[in-house]
Amino acid sequence: MVSSVTNAILPENASLDETYWSANLVSPVKFNQALHTIGNSGELKHVDLLIEIGPHSALAGPIRQIKSAGNFTQWEYLPSLTRNTDCAVSMLCLAGNLFLRGYPLAIDRVTAIEEISKVGKASYQTGNLIVDLPPYQWDLNKRLWAESRQSREHLAVRYARHDILGSMMTGGSPTVPTWRNVLRIRDLPWLRDHSLGGEAVFPAAEYFHMAIEAITQINEQSSSPVVIGGYTLRDVSIETALLTPDDDTGVEVLITLHPAAQGKSNHNGTKQWWDSSVTSVSADGPRRHMAGTIGLITGQADSQRPLLRPVPAFPQRESGTAWNQALRRVGFDYGATFQDMEGIRFNGKTYAAASATNIRNAVGTMPEKSRYVLHPASVDSCPQLMNVAVYAGRAKAMPCGVVPLQVDEVITWTPSHEQLSRPEAEAYS
Repeated sequence: MVSSVTNAILPENASLDETYWSANLVSPVKFNQALHTIGNSGELKHVDLLIEIGPHSALAGPIRQIKSAGNFTQWEYLPSLTRNTDCAVSMLCLAGNLFLRGYPLAIDRVTAIEEISKVGKASYQTGNLIVDLPPYQWDLNKRLWAESRQSREHLAVRYARHDILGSMMTGGSPTVPTWRNVLRIRDLPWLRDHSLGGEAVFPAAEYFHMAIEAITQINEQSSSPVVIGGYTLRDVSIETALLTPDDDTGVEVLITLHPAAQGKSNHNGTKQWWDSSVTSVSADGPRRHMAGTIGLITGQADSQRPLLRPVPAFPQRESGTAWNQALRRVGFDYGATFQDMEGIRFNGKTYAAASATNIRNAVGTMPEKSRYVLHPASVDSCPQLMNVAVYAGRAKAMPCGVVPLQVDEVITWTPSHEQLSRPEAEAYS
């Protein structure tokens, strides 16, 4: 024990008589010096806890300052009572903290119930150990955990969030699955390269791949998945443009699939038809952007794939750069990600054109964490080439650009490893 009157270490059997307490009343309090004596004394180096005995934790601040100034990092501090807190609760908290720190504690006194007799005598009633509890039955056949299907699906998510599709919403109908995503330019910077009229407009090819990835996940989670050779999209209607904001809020996008109400013809082995719709939700309410039908082409036999259409020998040529500049003049400002058209060919008379392009399932502006059968930026070369065909290759005669709003049928075949390793391809419109 260290005296805050004399700043001296007192022996255990020291007698603190009236002389000491008189000096305590008239002498300055050497609290700071006493704590430094405790911290620097080899005799008291084992001290690691300071307990304030008083009606409130008034010395918590001074002790914290002295601890910091003297670098007494081994100390901890606990109050005995705290203002506006039940004193019994405060003392029980102190006893609990001492127990947790391994200090010897008379638990029977701490947990005893104090009773005061009529004559003012205090007595303590302690509890007894319960020995007649029924034994626990280790019956593992009885399920004691109630968990909803939504909770199980949430804890066992199979797919990570897809860049454009998002994640399947848990707890919904398995026959009408819905995926939710929040689109932001900062998450998909290459969308900035698809600028129409000064706005980052969601490309039509993006809608195609949202449906492609959704039906692929459905097939992989089914009880009897099939080998996918390609995808057929039919009766695709793009109703309103989806703008991708360049802010932290983004835009919430939902895509829903449900089995097609009427069966489609199964040419090319297409089956498992699903109707799909893409909707965005904002402060102005929901807005539908795309609706269509998608089906799987099963198998990977080359015989299923149609023969390539012959491309005419167009006599006139133009560079992709020249056409990108022409499109930019009418408000179609395609960035580097969407500039795949090269070696554009046409004859200036018929409404047809061809160009070289690339087969890609990734773009170079960011590391891809989501799978793409064909990257939307690569597929977008075909709708861009329609602008060349519509104006028969006459760029100077183009008063405005065109975008597809209605598509009768689009077939996307899964590219082989050889095609991806040699990505050069030809587009014809």
